[in-house]
Amino acid sequence: MAIGARDGRVYTWKGDGSKLWDLDPSAGTPYTAGVITGGPAIADINGDGKPEVLNASGNAVFARAGSSGGLVDAFMINWQFQTTPAVGKFGNQWMAVGAGYLDATGQMRVAAYKIPEPKSAPWPMFHQNAAHTGAIDSKGSAAGGYWIMDDGGDVYAFGKAKHYGSVPGLVAGGVPIGGAAPMSVIGTSTGKGYWVLDQKGGMFSFGDAGFHGSVPGLKNSGVAVSEEPVVGLAGTKANDGYWLADRKGGIYSFGGAKHHGSVPGLKAQGAQIGDANVIMLAATPSGDGYYALDEKGGMFTFGGAKFFGSVPGLRNSGVSVGDSPVVGMAPTSTGNGYWMVDNAGGMFAFGDAQYFGSIPELRGKGVGIGEADIKGMVPTPSGKGYWLLDNKGGLFAFGDADYFGSLPDVGVGANAIAMTPAAG
Repeated sequence: MAIGARDGRVYTWKGDGSKLWDLDPSAGTPYTAGVITGGPAIADINGDGKPEVLNASGNAVFARAGSSGGLVDAFMINWQFQTTPAVGKFGNQWMAVGAGYLDATGQMRVAAYKIPEPKSAPWPMFHQNAAHTGAIDSKGSAAGGYWIMDDGGDVYAFGKAKHYGSVPGLVAGGVPIGGAAPMSVIGTSTGKGYWVLDQKGGMFSFGDAGFHGSVPGLKNSGVAVSEEPVVGLAGTKANDGYWLADRKGGIYSFGGAKHHGSVPGLKAQGAQIGDANVIMLAATPSGDGYYALDEKGGMFTFGGAKFFGSVPGLRNSGVSVGDSPVVGMAPTSTGNGYWMVDNAGGMFAFGDAQYFGSIPELRGKGVGIGEADIKGMVPTPSGKGYWLLDNKGGLFAFGDADYFGSLPDVGVGANAIAMTPAAG
């Protein structure tokens, strides 16, 4: 990672968070960097197959070796750049391009500098997309963005995810809605809509998410339902229904969602189950079952969902897992494993779920992270990474999870409670 700062220096870090180098990019040249107003670009500009760090300043563009910070080139001299340099192929010629002021006329102009064809593969810019298109590589996470929901039911879209509406928007439009607290948001498999669940089991559908019923609807039709808060939501693979779970593990099935059992049902069959509250629900990738997770990391599997372990099981086997409450889980794309996360950002991987990092690990490596109160985790569609969401809407990306922004990035100070990826 590289940052150009207003103090006229460039700071770089390795992928593990350790410092690489920092320096004045104009050092060793007859020029002065001055204030760096744009972010750096990373590209192979001399055709040696190794990335350089390019910083546009008040006097020139300076290229430094990515590994050492050694001077590679200085070009576009006497330009007062106002933007991050861009590197790409224009027709048949590769160029570094920047926008700024060449003279005192005050006119913004574009400058281009010819470079040899980069030999590094994959090219470090544009999410490591070797086609240089600016799009995410099809071999990457395949998530084009994500939605984050705050505790008021507002939904914020990042990356290629589109905003399809929110609970406050419905209220503003005159839709009569109770005051139940929002609990969860999940996207449809098309990436073109999402459902929002409230604590009373009310369902709100946006985009191509269809409405298939709600707990209040069942109650109004005379069906006896629990008074326990509804805490979990999972959608079918075909987007034709969904399951809801209450705090005691009761399951409500709507639309094309088939009922595969519940925690009270297991107790009625004689299963020895503690009194920990269920906190979330997740469907199997094939849609033939679901998982119910409790606050202690206990796992209940129904239908085609398979059991691969739990936090209490780890603790009973002598593994030191700490006492932080578990706040989220997600199955792998194969259905042969799952992850769990606690509210300190500790990650637990079961079955074929791979470990890609955690908040405590980052902190242990010296990365400056506050007391993150993690609210949940979401895997990338590829299963080769995941995002962790904290209560302020901050995002931590691991593996092939791309970072598209967070609530603090857009100036939102609300408390975040849930997120969901936008497929494609």
